[in-house]
Amino acid sequence: MFSGIQRKTKLLFGLSDILLTATAFVAAYASRVWLPLQRLFFLQRPELALLLGFSALAWVGMGIWLNVYERLDSSHPRTILRDSFRQSFGGLIAVVMLQFFLRLDLSRPFLALFGAYSWVLLCAFRLSTGRLVRVLRREFGTLRYVLVVGVGPSAHRLGEALEQSQRYGIRLIGFLAEDAAEAPPSIQLAAEYPVFPLSEIGALLRQRVIDEVLFALERPNLADLEDVLVLCDEEGVRTRLALDFFK
Repeated sequence: MFSGIQRKTKLLFGLSDILLTATAFVAAYASRVWLPLQRLFFLQRPELALLLGFSALAWVGMGIWLNVYERLDSSHPRTILRDSFRQSFGGLIAVVMLQFFLRLDLSRPFLALFGAYSWVLLCAFRLSTGRLVRVLRREFGTLRYVLVVGVGPSAHRLGEALEQSQRYGIRLIGFLAEDAAEAPPSIQLAAEYPVFPLSEIGALLRQRVIDEVLFALERPNLADLEDVLVLCDEEGVRTRLALDFFK
């Protein structure tokens, strides 16, 4: 559920990965002169340009494949170190495969340096900019308004999780009760949310801005919910069903 600013942020991080990968490649190629290698190798300009361009695309491709750009705002350094290592290792494997395919004579220490430099640069950049991503998403991201169907323990847990996701632009509107007569008028979590009868969902979808309806019922009967699901689909509102089989 990325907004426009989030897509732009992912694009900017992809471009930064291209720049950082190119920097690591050039640094590794320059370092070969100062290392005690058994043999000094040189690349012709066409080969150098091909390897440089392929490496940049391989690193970005691995980032997309590993969903690295979906976790740009991770606050845990371990996640950043792990994702950067997996991306660098996967990109390096792609470069090695290209080397064998083109029969290039690359030095193993050069490849090791390339992978190490890229990992260090990616980690340093992401550790320093992760907070910026969270600020951009919080301040400029498009808000998404959510209704929760259910008033039981599962709905309460889901509501608490949605409250904790407010920094991502999630806003909990309230709860919908199947049996309005037995439901409380409101539910108190970190904030107080109104409880609406499920029969009023059509009016709520037409009168208010609602992006998603999440079903968190204790014993959901999908046959009884069919009309509600169809109504949400007709209004262009996404629906999700939370199944809580296990405690």
